[in-house]
Amino acid sequence: LQSVEKILDVNRSPRIAEDQDHKYDDKYALTEFLTNTAIAAQMNILERMGLTETKLKRLIDIVNVENRSVTVCFEAEDSCTFLKEQMVDVVQRETEHVSEKTTISSSMFGTTQKTENVSHKVVQKVREHHWKVTSQYRVYCYEGNDPLKNMNSIDLLSRSASTTITTTGSRDSPFPSHIKHDPVRQDLTWILRNISEVDGKRTCNFEIDRTKQTCCTPRRNDETDEALYFFDNLSCWFEKLRNHFIKHVEGDILAKHDPANPMPQTHLAPGLGTISDSQIFTPVLPLMEPNLENSGISSTVEQAKSLLVLRSPSGDSTSPLLSLGDIDKFLNAQCRSLSDAMSTLTTIFPSHQLMKLVTVAEASLVLFSLSAISLFTQFQQSIEYVEEMLRVQLISAIGKEIKSDDFDRFMSFYNEKIFGLGFCPKPFSYAVRRPNHYPDGILSIENVGEKSEPIRTHVRHIAGGEDVPSMSIPINAATSVEMKGDRYLHGWVNHRFESSTLGPFALTARARQFSSFLLMVGVLGGANKFEPKDAIIVQNKDEVLIPLLLKELPSARDFKDAISSLSPEQQRFAKAFRGMQLESSVFAVCIVQLKPQLESLLGLPSGSLTKEIKLTQNLLSLFIDYQIPSDLLSFDGAEDTSKGDKVYCVKRHVSAVMDVIDEAKKAELEEMEQKAAFQKNKLEAEKRFAEVRKTVAPTAAAVNPIPPPLPATVQAIGGGQIHNSLSAAVVNSSNSSHPTPAPPPQPFPEAEGQFDALAEADFAVADEVGNVSSAISYSSPPSDIKLEGQESAPLVSDENTVDFTNIPKQLDSIFEKNDVDGSIRATTIETELPWKRCRPESLFSSPSNAKPKKASFDLDAKSCKMESNKAFDLLDALSRSGTLSLDFAELHVLVAVTHSFENDVVGTVIQDNVNPIEKVEKALMMVAGTIHGCGNDGATLDQLIADGPHRARLLEALDVSPLPPVTGSGSVSS
Repeated sequence: LQSVEKILDVNRSPRIAEDQDHKYDDKYALTEFLTNTAIAAQMNILERMGLTETKLKRLIDIVNVENRSVTVCFEAEDSCTFLKEQMVDVVQRETEHVSEKTTISSSMFGTTQKTENVSHKVVQKVREHHWKVTSQYRVYCYEGNDPLKNMNSIDLLSRSASTTITTTGSRDSPFPSHIKHDPVRQDLTWILRNISEVDGKRTCNFEIDRTKQTCCTPRRNDETDEALYFFDNLSCWFEKLRNHFIKHVEGDILAKHDPANPMPQTHLAPGLGTISDSQIFTPVLPLMEPNLENSGISSTVEQAKSLLVLRSPSGDSTSPLLSLGDIDKFLNAQCRSLSDAMSTLTTIFPSHQLMKLVTVAEASLVLFSLSAISLFTQFQQSIEYVEEMLRVQLISAIGKEIKSDDFDRFMSFYNEKIFGLGFCPKPFSYAVRRPNHYPDGILSIENVGEKSEPIRTHVRHIAGGEDVPSMSIPINAATSVEMKGDRYLHGWVNHRFESSTLGPFALTARARQFSSFLLMVGVLGGANKFEPKDAIIVQNKDEVLIPLLLKELPSARDFKDAISSLSPEQQRFAKAFRGMQLESSVFAVCIVQLKPQLESLLGLPSGSLTKEIKLTQNLLSLFIDYQIPSDLLSFDGAEDTSKGDKVYCVKRHVSAVMDVIDEAKKAELEEMEQKAAFQKNKLEAEKRFAEVRKTVAPTAAAVNPIPPPLPATVQAIGGGQIHNSLSAAVVNSSNSSHPTPAPPPQPFPEAEGQFDALAEADFAVADEVGNVSSAISYSSPPSDIKLEGQESAPLVSDENTVDFTNIPKQLDSIFEKNDVDGSIRATTIETELPWKRCRPESLFSSPSNAKPKKASFDLDAKSCKMESNKAFDLLDALSRSGTLSLDFAELHVLVAVTHSFENDVVGTVIQDNVNPIEKVEKALMMVAGTIHGCGNDGATLDQLIADGPHRARLLEALDVSPLPPVTGSGSVSS
């Protein structure tokens, strides 16, 4: 700004664009103004490299009239020739010492004595080789792509010079005899196409086409990108030109000069690397100023000295851009600064007429290169400044920089306004409960972070009942369970900004104290089939966190574009595989309530186990830990028995089985104690036997090799019951020379009686049921359970089936038609390891003012497999191996899609000129219409969108096309 104030009149007050009030269109005009100024400034540099008006006119005609390309080329070549060889004397070492030498001379005055200082020098003969090195270069323009085919080139500048290089030692040539460097080319077509001749004046006519779909902002459009691309490449061309003289000519050729006796230099000669362009004025500046006509300030006009002039900027008369006269002053200031810098170089470097490799001509080329590089840098920064100004203004208007979390919170608020009553996305957080009962726990899918909040989904509730087909759940190869509970269809629209990963998300299940339920996760294998992958039992204040892994599939439009050029066979293969991917993307979670299912299994009335805490815990323990058949515990009396009597009967059965188990445990414990005592007695006997053997061995060895009998105390070890063969042999050796083997251990009479009682109880209960083998054995499946490969009738007719696996396909077809950006992608959901289980350290929680302490356990693959086996075993027991349906269960089906943005929130708005709110709301409407089943009459679509100013815009964005309904019917409520 200080330089600008010196150039303009003293009464002018230009300022940075962000400090001047302006409109959005003024940013487009400023970008065009900056680009045209950069074109004119670049031509001023090329003019001093030899581009005259005549040559420029010819080049413009080649591009705009003949429609041919123009390229500027820099060529250079070197040659090296041997001149001569000579021997020179080189002083290697010089010494000086004083020798006393008496010289007697006689005269009339007498004799004198003189001492002389004698200097000794060592001189070496060195062979020098002199070489003539010639370097020449040329800068010219040619039309077309091949300069060899077009001899009508337009020369800008050229020079050839030679110097003598002296080397010592070997006579090998320091350079090849002739070398031609690779030409450095740069296309000038773009800059010449943006120059036109009007009324005898050549003007810069760069303009942004704002009607193109690719035109997003003043910075993000095809024309600005082409301008930045051209100036970047031209900057690289000048950089290579500069490197040729600094690195090759100075660094390689002149550095080889190494004479045997170098000439002493009083001062360091200037080098090309010391040249700077700091004094050259660059006229590309993002400046604005209050309109001069309204302010009453006049501006003086200068005669333009540049090859090009600028046309009037686009916009109305109130535009705050600088006037054309001001830009002429800036361009004239650039020309003056270039001339002054060249004049300074003439005082430092030799004249180009001298036969030297580095002269003012080469120094000027280095200066022009630096100026062109600085021009590109400032032009790029000015264009980026326009975009940064938009970003700063947006943040200033909102008061903060919007992040992805802020956008999530806004969409939660905004959805309440755009969706009709009952159709707004709801949090995925559900209580596990029976009607009119306190919840047993909570199931939710949460975004794991500092504030774990549930995701929001569009929900369609399908109430369970006799008219709704049951859902088959295979728990092993021989058993499938039927589920007849409620079902929830969820549509989740997630959005992701930049290239960040989705999540992290987790499926969270929490159980309350003295409550329990069974959780299964998996996918849908068809219209009436849920395939569980993992399962776990959640009870007694457990908190289970299951990490979810989200993977995006290619968008429908990307898939269509990718297979467009494939063969019909390849397309059919790709479509079949994508169909499988879409169907398998349906994630499902099933919740089974244990208390009501236990009541149904045991023949108890509803609500019988609500307050029977101990009984419920014992029942679960018997089924999970001991796998007791349910027939041993269920009520088998008359149906008109009172509720209390039924519960008492089940308690009695449970108590009887628990007593048998306790007695078996007690017997097993006594057996283990006896084994421990026996082992202890054995060790003591062996120890005492070793001591006695040491005592009697010396005497007995002299008289009789047979050991003497042991003392009575040794024989009495173990109460007369010694089962070890070695101890028995020792005891029997005192009575007979032929010891008898030890008797085998006797069974424990108490334990034997207890096991017999347990077996008798099992068979007694089984006899009451009427079928012993089916009551206590699972080797034979029930008659109504179909094995694998066995034909069976379909569960329900197809006309009543609600096939959730078709939802992704329907969404895919809708996205293909309406998602023109290809940014909405189907998303698969999978569980990943490790799971985490949190349990309280004590039975009761901490005080209300403190957070309960919980112990956390990671469940790896082995632990998850064990938990799944326990859960499936319990499910097998609760369903009597598939003969009893699960009437107290819920199935949550989740279909997820992801709206991906390539930039962050602010970048999407500023750089892409995209309103992410409108994009996400359109995706939400398409998903909501599919989930809620908008019919062909469009009635449900009208209910979907709430009344308001956004209604007409949403109907237009959705093309008012009736969304396809969900296949099938049923008891549906939203």
